[in-house]
Amino acid sequence: RGNEYARYQERLDIMRRTLFKNEEIFDGQQVEGYVVFPTLHHLVSDVKLVIHDAVLRFDYRNEPVETVQIQCHFEREVGKIYRDGRLDLDKAG
Repeated sequence: RGNEYARYQERLDIMRRTLFKNEEIFDGQQVEGYVVFPTLHHLVSDVKLVIHDAVLRFDYRNEPVETVQIQCHFEREVGKIYRDGRLDLDKAG
């Protein structure tokens, strides 16, 4: 069990280092990371992500001056790839 726990901790550490940090990003900066959500049900074939009021600019009082709505649409295929190369896709929806 000790080795399993150590592997788990290593993977958890990698995940924490790659997650998108909840910090302000200033003009000229470039930041990258992952936004992680709970596992989707296997029958879900598409997801629409909407971020409301993403702030692009603030005034001198740190109040939002310019905001936008960001939308992303994702589709997925769920299935299995077998050792012999066969692909078996589930019929979602």
